[in-house]
Amino acid sequence: MVVLPGEDANGAKKFAQRIAYRLQEQPMTWHEDRLVYVTVSIGVACLNDGGFTNSTELINAANKSMYFIKHSGRCGIAVYGH
Repeated sequence: MVVLPGEDANGAKKFAQRIAYRLQEQPMTWHEDRLVYVTVSIGVACLNDGGFTNSTELINAANKSMYFIKHSGRCGIAVYGH
């Protein structure tokens, strides 16, 4: 989990895209003489966009967005409510 104080959903999505790109381009390790790369599924939720009443609701929204990406084929970014 990453918390970006003062960031809106668009800025958070751009941050997530940079993370995903770097993970995709940079091998994590070697296995049996081959490079191993990692992909990610990232869910973004913005405090200002969801009408959340507490931190648990915000985290649950980000989690739902992440699972939406995982169920639709993995490796991507989803923003809650967008």
